Amino acid sequence: MRFALVLSLAMLTIPAVLSGQKADSTNANAEIEKEILKIDDEKDHAMQRYVASHGAEGGPELEQIYGDDLVFVNTHGGLLTKAQRLEDLRSGSLKFISFGRDSYSLHVYGDTVVMTGRATSEVVYKGKVNRVPRRFTNVYIKLAGHWRLVAHQATTITEPAP
Repeated sequence: MRFALVLSLAMLTIPAVLSGQKADSTNANAEIEKEILKIDDEKDHAMQRYVASHGAEGGPELEQIYGDDLVFVNTHGGLLTKAQRLEDLRSGSLKFISFGRDSYSLHVYGDTVVMTGRATSEVVYKGKVNRVPRRFTNVYIKLAGHWRLVAHQATTITEPAP
């Protein structure tokens, strides 16, 4: 009888505890998502300033946001390091006509966040205008208490958006 009582109490208590843990996790993930979106916006603004000033402005922010081992795959399949990406931006090889992103989602895995979405930016890359929307994946990880972009990959979208 005592065992049945303990088992009944456990069955009533465990779901409540697990539900509380899930709520805490959901709240923590929502805060992380807000933080990542803020950082991603800061990155975009810093890139615009960096490009417009030929590297005179925005560099410290990009240095902070980009991980030292950044793996950056552009829409042409080019694989760039952090230094190469910054040089691409500084040199004028890449210019922004407009900046946009939509249909994005974030997935939080502890100290790793995978962001996927659709970029609608118009850019000029090495003299060629690109107005084609792109799907992208950004991977952020928390290193020494700071979120860093460690991987980016973009692919052009050949069909119209739904």
